Amino acid sequence: MADRSAAKRRKRRSQTPRNASQGEYIDGATAIARYGYRTEREWLNHVVETAEKTQWEYTYHTHDSRKSPAGMPDLMMIRPPRLLYAELKLHPATQKRGRPSPAQERVLELLRACGVEAYVWRPSDIDEVERILR
Repeated sequence: MADRSAAKRRKRRSQTPRNASQGEYIDGATAIARYGYRTEREWLNHVVETAEKTQWEYTYHTHDSRKSPAGMPDLMMIRPPRLLYAELKLHPATQKRGRPSPAQERVLELLRACGVEAYVWRPSDIDEVERILR
């Protein structure tokens, strides 16, 4: 019996969080509490779902970044004429885990220098993410 309830909790946690685009402001703590972001994967799923709902034609995420060059952002999205890269962080920028690595910062700088949209997004940026992806 205990195994079944543990499996239900895991399933609930792994489900994609629902979109918050009803025009209300949602801060990061509320987003985490409301949508249950426990992993960066859940946050990624929410951003990808938002991109799909706003007609981005192509999204790409490397599923095993250990086989990619250091610094590559988590997500690439295309909706002509726009190309967008996003590094996703679950934690606040005040925590080490919430800041991009030096290699990630460098790649984001290079992308911006080429005129490409490049962002670092956290759950607290949910309203900005939705605005940018519209």
